[in-house]
Amino acid sequence: KGSCMMCRRFLLVMKRCSKCGEAVYCSRECQKEHWPKHKSECNGSSACLVIHKTEDSLIGVTEKGKVCGRVLEIKHNKLKHTIKIPNHASGERSFGLISRHLRIPPEKLRLISKGKVVHKDNILTFLQENALFQAFGEQAECEDGLDPRDIEVLVAQLSVERNVAVRALRKTGELIDAILYISDNM
Repeated sequence: KGSCMMCRRFLLVMKRCSKCGEAVYCSRECQKEHWPKHKSECNGSSACLVIHKTEDSLIGVTEKGKVCGRVLEIKHNKLKHTIKIPNHASGERSFGLISRHLRIPPEKLRLISKGKVVHKDNILTFLQENALFQAFGEQAECEDGLDPRDIEVLVAQLSVERNVAVRALRKTGELIDAILYISDNM
């Protein structure tokens, strides 16, 4: 995510600027102390009042009532997803928001719009209100409740994809059993 804009510390859970969502801070104190400097460069400070915010997206309304974010529709696995992308988001951030929303790792995500392949370098040319995308890629398995070290061991030692390792651990419950399960099914 990044280090604190004020003290450069990095914590597992960081706080974001509630106006632009770009600046991150380790504490409320650092955010208050940095505000005079950040206020002038904050993209959302006067132009955009936040009306809808989730972990993945940020959309707001300008003072004149116009929406200051783009609503995209993405078709994936026979489902239609609606995602809100901030106007000021970079190509890399926009691609990352889509990737997180669909739960597909960025390196495995393939987007198509108007018959063209879309990636983080050219996505800004395709982002417009009500843009339609088709997404391809295998969704990441939910890793909740599993030890990340067990997953890493399976991936490294058996040269299997992360999703295969997660499924094996879910099915067997133990690392040794998962190794045997994967070995038997290869």
